[in-house]
Amino acid sequence: MDRPSGARAVVLGLAAVAAVVAAVVEACWSPAFVDLSVYRFGGAQVARGEDVYAGPDPASGLPFTYPPFAALLFLPLAALPSPLAAGLLTGASVAALGWTVRLLAPRLGPAALALLLVGLLLLEPVEQTLSFGQVNLLLMALVVAAVLEPDRARSPWLLGVAAGVKLTPLVLVVHLALTGRVREAGTSLAAFAGTVLVGVVLLPAQAADFWTAAVWDSGRVGGVAFVSNQSVNGLLARLGDGDPPTVLWLVVAGAASLAALACAVGWHRRGHPRLGLALAGVSMLLASPISWSHHWVWVVVVVVALPRTAPLVVAAFASRLLWWPPHRDDRELGWGPVEQLAGNSYLLLALVLVLGSAAALVRDRAGRSGPSAPQPQQRPGPEDDGEGPQDHHRDDAAAHGTPS
Repeated sequence: MDRPSGARAVVLGLAAVAAVVAAVVEACWSPAFVDLSVYRFGGAQVARGEDVYAGPDPASGLPFTYPPFAALLFLPLAALPSPLAAGLLTGASVAALGWTVRLLAPRLGPAALALLLVGLLLLEPVEQTLSFGQVNLLLMALVVAAVLEPDRARSPWLLGVAAGVKLTPLVLVVHLALTGRVREAGTSLAAFAGTVLVGVVLLPAQAADFWTAAVWDSGRVGGVAFVSNQSVNGLLARLGDGDPPTVLWLVVAGAASLAALACAVGWHRRGHPRLGLALAGVSMLLASPISWSHHWVWVVVVVVALPRTAPLVVAAFASRLLWWPPHRDDRELGWGPVEQLAGNSYLLLALVLVLGSAAALVRDRAGRSGPSAPQPQQRPGPEDDGEGPQDHHRDDAAAHGTPS
């Protein structure tokens, strides 16, 4: 069996095992996957011709917080028995994780791929995504494919569809435009606009409700100060007495997100697309007012693209460090300095990555502008089959400001 076939067999095998396990768990403890229950509720409301946003899912007690287009996509999940829906979503999510890793490391052999995937499944954001029945891994795979396979006709459309389900991938559309792929960015925006139009045409009342009210109501998605919200907004809430002023959040989050995006664009233009992608994903998480811990599946991109950074990142994300301090019932508002460090660990690590990458970018520019600086080498694009493991080490060296 050749390497691509072996790698594909590894991904499909793990996905099949995960699907069976999820189906059994859902059959025994329904609803075991609370977010999947919300998705099924949204799809069922559409099928019954009822308002998706009128009330919470009776089984989980959680409201539907996604655009109308997403509710339409969830119709098949609502039509299936819950164990089958759980197995389908979980298997597809693990397959998407495998696809993402193969896009990031196309030369990885089957044995190494299997070990890496099993290790990634232990990271808290990945485990939480699977245990909640979330779609984060699926959306991340679509975004990674759009950024790393820009010459494929499907890629921009994938990004637009991902943004149609959750709005935050729109940050990656900006990344495409700023890295010179204006046509692809425009196609992605057109695809996103198409998802909005589909929702307006097929579910006009719900679309009006979502785009004029529900999308702006942060109370529908949970408490801002809760430890799982690893966003700038959450950090400010935990440092203060609750929800921060909107202006303060916009200024701080905007500055942090723009800095991450600027670094992403800078490194992409210097021939480090994976480092750029990792930083663009961080920018997206920093920009969002709510970035639950399971949204941080983008740690997968950081781990695979930056192996030198991986041990520290894996230690923080696999140890569930953010859950160590006391939490829930607003206990986060009484944290001391040590608890703040642990309880904001995802966000703080992301900020360290941005600062380190920015400093390395400045040094790289200074070195290239010097009289004896070597001319930058042309590196193959991500779609080039000749790309190998050394490209990841170049990204890692760039992130740390060391010679590659």
